[in-house]
Amino acid sequence: MRQDGHGQPLAPGAQATLARLMGTSVADVRVIRNVNVLPALQAARAEALTVGRTVFLSPDTRLDTPAGAALAAHEMTHALRRDQASFVPDVLRRASGPARPDAHDEEGVALATEHAAHPATGPLRLPGIPAPWEPLPWEADPSPPAPAPRPAATSVTPSPTRPSPAPPTALPSMPPPPPAGGAWVHAAAVDRPAAPAPAAAERQGDGAAVGRRAPVAAAVDLDQVAREVYARLRERLSTELRRV
Repeated sequence: MRQDGHGQPLAPGAQATLARLMGTSVADVRVIRNVNVLPALQAARAEALTVGRTVFLSPDTRLDTPAGAALAAHEMTHALRRDQASFVPDVLRRASGPARPDAHDEEGVALATEHAAHPATGPLRLPGIPAPWEPLPWEADPSPPAPAPRPAATSVTPSPTRPSPAPPTALPSMPPPPPAGGAWVHAAAVDRPAAPAPAAAERQGDGAAVGRRAPVAAAVDLDQVAREVYARLRERLSTELRRV
């Protein structure tokens, strides 16, 4: 903190996302996100820290991803509750499912906010659409003639392991804890509980009734579009190979 002062406000896009999740502005919450934060995170065995109204994030935390925004929401909850002890973010108030934790359960509220901001659901994938890593038609179907011999695939060498961070060090220039008001440092531990899986009823939805199909929310999934294009290319390539 001595080197970085009180941090910087988030970029406007990240501020807008977190303000929507929190239900209030986060413009006055400062964020320190650089390599100097890594030793403190390692010492605390945490993915993020909040000291008062300053949030410490790893430089690898991408706030433009659901997981990164959810982690930031976890820490923003601590920062905002510094001055409003019973504050509960809007995203948690709107969440369905298990009952919310008590408003005075600091870590429980922050963790539930992270889970509500990033539901444990996978990306939408239509049935029958192959993924790029699946075998090509002539590899899966033995009936077509085998293609011409190809050079043996070279094994992929795993990337070198990431060097260990610097030896753990305590947060620099820590102010003394306040006489009252509870803890002033909060950590999103690396082993904190993960979001619970959605219930079977929630996954099936109301469209399980006979003769009815569950409505599918309209959304643009770039991965899905890429898979569809890839499937068409595979079909055409398979057809051309059968003609040879």
